[in-house]
Amino acid sequence: MKKIFSLISIATMLFGAINVAEAKTADNQKEQKAVSPEIYLSVFDTSVEPFTDLKTTVLPRSQSALRLCWVAQGQFSEMVSTIETLKAPKKQTVTAQGSQISTSKDGKVNVIRSTLETLDQGRNLVRCWNFDESDPLGQYKIQIQIMGKIYQDLPFSVVK
Repeated sequence: MKKIFSLISIATMLFGAINVAEAKTADNQKEQKAVSPEIYLSVFDTSVEPFTDLKTTVLPRSQSALRLCWVAQGQFSEMVSTIETLKAPKKQTVTAQGSQISTSKDGKVNVIRSTLETLDQGRNLVRCWNFDESDPLGQYKIQIQIMGKIYQDLPFSVVK
C-alpha cells in the first residue's frame, strides 16, 4: 500500500510540477507579448472622430484629411522614445515639431527622433504623418524603432 501511495504521490508532484512549468511558460509568453508591441501601418481619415482606419497603405496626397499612421499596441510608459527612418523615392523635406531630424545628403532618407506620449493608459502609441504636394509620389518605406527594438520596414505608397 505504501508503494502505491508513494507512486501516486510522485505522480501528483510530477503533474503539479508540469502544470507550474506550463503556467510559467504561459506567463513568460504574456510578458514578452506585453513588452514587444505589435505594430501596423495604415491610412486614417482624420475628418471624423474617432479617426477611421481605411485599412490601406496607399495615401492620396490630394485628400488633406487623410493621414498615414503607425499604431503600436503593447505596454508602455507615459512617454516613449522612438526613431523613425523614412525612405522616400526622391528628395523630401520632413518637418516634425518637437523632434530631431537628420537627412541624408541625397534627401531621400530622413531619421526622426521623438519622444511620444502614449494613449489608453500606455497601451497604444500612435504617430501620424501628413503628405502634401511637396512630397514626391511613389513607393516609401518607414522603419520604426520603439524603446530600442527595431521593426521591419513598413512599405506604403503616396499617390495623387
